Amino acid sequence: MTPQPPSRPDHSRELESIRDWLWAIEAEAGPGYFVDREPQPPYGWNLFDPEGTVVCSGSLDKIEKWLRNSRTDER
Repeated sequence: MTPQPPSRPDHSRELESIRDWLWAIEAEAGPGYFVDREPQPPYGWNLFDPEGTVVCSGSLDKIEKWLRNSRTDER
Protein backbone atom coordinates (compact mmCIF):
# COMPACT_ATOMS: atom_id res chain seq x y z
CA MET A 1 0.00 0.00 0.00
CA THR A 2 1.38 3.39 -1.01
CA PRO A 3 1.48 5.90 1.86
CA GLN A 4 -0.72 8.92 1.31
CA PRO A 5 0.67 12.43 1.68
CA PRO A 6 -0.52 14.33 4.73
CA SER A 7 -3.70 16.31 4.23
CA ARG A 8 -3.49 20.06 3.84
CA PRO A 9 -3.68 21.66 7.27
CA ASP A 10 -6.46 24.02 8.26
CA HIS A 11 -4.69 27.21 9.34
CA SER A 12 -7.86 28.77 10.82
CA ARG A 13 -6.63 28.29 14.41
CA GLU A 14 -3.40 30.22 13.82
CA LEU A 15 -3.02 33.89 14.68
CA GLU A 16 -4.05 36.05 11.74
CA SER A 17 -0.49 37.28 11.11
CA ILE A 18 0.84 33.69 11.10
CA ARG A 19 -2.06 32.45 8.96
CA ASP A 20 -1.39 35.14 6.35
CA TRP A 21 2.33 34.28 6.40
CA LEU A 22 1.58 30.55 5.93
CA TRP A 23 -0.71 31.28 2.99
CA ALA A 24 1.92 33.56 1.41
CA ILE A 25 4.60 30.86 1.71
CA GLU A 26 2.27 28.24 0.23
CA ALA A 27 1.38 30.55 -2.66
CA GLU A 28 5.06 31.30 -3.34
CA ALA A 29 5.97 27.60 -3.18
CA GLY A 30 3.42 26.70 -5.84
CA PRO A 31 0.46 24.39 -6.40
CA GLY A 32 0.28 21.43 -4.06
CA TYR A 33 2.89 22.71 -1.59
CA PHE A 34 1.76 23.32 1.98
CA VAL A 35 3.13 24.22 5.40
CA ASP A 36 2.25 22.37 8.60
CA ARG A 37 3.52 22.43 12.18
CA GLU A 38 6.25 19.99 13.17
CA PRO A 39 4.70 17.91 15.98
CA GLN A 40 8.05 16.74 17.44
CA PRO A 41 10.78 18.75 19.17
CA PRO A 42 12.33 21.10 18.22
CA TYR A 43 8.90 21.90 16.70
CA GLY A 44 8.73 24.66 14.10
CA TRP A 45 7.27 24.12 10.62
CA ASN A 46 7.59 21.80 7.63
CA LEU A 47 7.13 22.66 3.96
CA PHE A 48 5.74 19.68 2.03
CA ASP A 49 5.84 19.17 -1.72
CA PRO A 50 2.75 17.86 -3.57
CA GLU A 51 3.82 14.23 -2.89
CA GLY A 52 3.94 14.87 0.87
CA THR A 53 7.73 14.94 1.21
CA VAL A 54 9.23 17.48 3.61
CA VAL A 55 11.42 19.73 1.48
CA CYS A 56 12.34 22.25 4.18
CA SER A 57 11.79 22.51 7.92
CA GLY A 58 12.43 25.08 10.60
CA SER A 59 11.11 28.54 11.34
CA LEU A 60 8.86 30.33 8.86
CA ASP A 61 11.75 32.74 8.22
CA LYS A 62 13.99 29.82 7.26
CA ILE A 63 11.36 28.28 4.96
CA GLU A 64 10.74 31.63 3.28
CA LYS A 65 14.49 32.15 2.76
CA TRP A 66 14.88 28.59 1.39
CA LEU A 67 12.09 29.26 -1.12
CA ARG A 68 13.67 32.49 -2.30
CA ASN A 69 17.09 30.83 -2.62
CA SER A 70 15.66 27.86 -4.50
CA ARG A 71 13.94 30.22 -6.94
CA THR A 72 17.22 32.12 -7.46
CA ASP A 73 19.07 28.84 -8.11
CA GLU A 74 16.61 27.98 -10.92
CA ARG A 75 17.56 31.09 -12.88
